[in-house]
Amino acid sequence: MQKEEIESLIALYFEDKLDAAGEEQLINLLNDEPSEDVLKIFDRYVGRSGRPVEFSDMQSRKVWQAVVAQQKLPTQRKRQSYLRFAGFLLAFFSAALLIYQFALRKDDLSPSLSNKTDDVSLHQDGALSLQVQMSSGALRPLSHTEYTAYVEQSDSQTTKLKLSSFGPLQQEAVALVLRTDKGQIHTLLLPDGTKACLNSRTEVTIPLDFNKQNRDLALNGEAYFEVFPQPDKHFRVQGKYNRTEVLGTHFNVYAYADEVERTTLVEGKVKVSNQAGEALLKVGEQSYGNMDKPMVLEVDTSLARMWQQGYFVFNNLDIKELMARIDDWYDIHSVDIAYKGTARFSGTFKKSDSLKELLNHLEEVSDIKFNIKQGGVYVMNR
Repeated sequence: MQKEEIESLIALYFEDKLDAAGEEQLINLLNDEPSEDVLKIFDRYVGRSGRPVEFSDMQSRKVWQAVVAQQKLPTQRKRQSYLRFAGFLLAFFSAALLIYQFALRKDDLSPSLSNKTDDVSLHQDGALSLQVQMSSGALRPLSHTEYTAYVEQSDSQTTKLKLSSFGPLQQEAVALVLRTDKGQIHTLLLPDGTKACLNSRTEVTIPLDFNKQNRDLALNGEAYFEVFPQPDKHFRVQGKYNRTEVLGTHFNVYAYADEVERTTLVEGKVKVSNQAGEALLKVGEQSYGNMDKPMVLEVDTSLARMWQQGYFVFNNLDIKELMARIDDWYDIHSVDIAYKGTARFSGTFKKSDSLKELLNHLEEVSDIKFNIKQGGVYVMNR
């Protein structure tokens, strides 16, 4: 099984979207001497979730029998197996099993809050999550056959999708759903030759009939597109409110849920439309808006690509919006905002390896005081 398929199974499990067959597949995978890469992926999701999710009694018994069987192994091998099973049990067993196994790996778990340093680092890139969307809207992991048919290559930085067999292998399957993790920038090469750079926490839904008659996809998040020209097939990106339509061009779409959607044109021409109206953009223009007709203003297009080069780009953000954007990139445990001022933030800031360094820069241009303690950030008036 490919690493990306495993990541998809684990992600669906922690989102409570894994069906019985997927649960059984994941149980068998984690029982069968999983690789260190698999364990790291699983531990990352365990730490992020912070909650156990119980399986049925039958499923718990299956895993418990596998754990008991480990007692027959030599002492050194047995301890290694217990260390592997403990991370698994932390999320998959009932409360009784969790208590029984916790002591076996208490020295190997992630540090408690009391042991955290007074600074926070950038998130580490992980593999892109790939899933199949069914006609019902439900998501599931790709089968090995589907992965082989749709994915030519995928690693922590780039995923290339195939064109030759890009079609539904099962009648109920309608689309591929690809999602980046927090703090991850990923390059996606589409079957038509288009290149898309996906920002942190971005989801792209690509119909399995992509490029047969149309080139349509849905976006929740931010992406920069370099569209391969096909005069007979428009390329269309659908956000929650607006649709951006092109023939061949370079543009950036910012379409995170519950935020103002923006399309910035770097090269060529695009049309941005919704139910209230449309706007034709020229190079150097940006459309913005949600429910109303898109508004247009002139912008510095170089800012549209700064996020790809390791910079935050802030556009008149208040403190809550600012901290939400920062939280996407750093391993912040919690944010407590006691600030009562009206400071707003615009401009570009380097995504430093150290959160403390970034916050120091923000303090210099505002009346805000940031304090990092035990992995959390406290925001107050200076």
